[in-house]
Amino acid sequence: MKSIKSVLVTIVAALSIALVFFVNVKTACATPSPTVCVQDPVTLNYITWNTATGAYTFQECSTKGSPIMGAGQVKLVDGIQYLTDNKSTIKLSAAFLTGQLTGKATVNLIVAKGITQTVSINATMPGMPCACIPMMESASGSVSILVFLGLVLVWFAWRVFSVRRPASNS
Repeated sequence: MKSIKSVLVTIVAALSIALVFFVNVKTACATPSPTVCVQDPVTLNYITWNTATGAYTFQECSTKGSPIMGAGQVKLVDGIQYLTDNKSTIKLSAAFLTGQLTGKATVNLIVAKGITQTVSINATMPGMPCACIPMMESASGSVSILVFLGLVLVWFAWRVFSVRRPASNS
């Protein structure tokens, strides 16, 4: 009889394969990269930026609009990557904690004189894919929710099973 751990590992592996091959969602890379990602696990809105050049892409997934691209100022202070941009059409500030792989961002889109739209991003889950999860049509309309839950399950299993426990001296 299989243990619960081996069954969970099998389920997680199957979900990972399905997500990569059938949904084509970009997975997070554990190696150091000059590009960081701050994605909200609830709204799925995200911002990515190159820590060397300041080139960024902001995507508001809920509106399914085109991504907004630009270049801001970057700096690294005490292990926190910062991005700021202050232009006539957009004002943003973002921070990425390199040790925790989490972060926050506030994007103010200036729609017209005196009219702004504020988008807040609170990235609390490391390893989000920094992509809008495709909205797939189905009879129940729940496929995209299942894909998101699959991502959460993969992340949870990685966190649980990657923790090394010391061997017991019995």
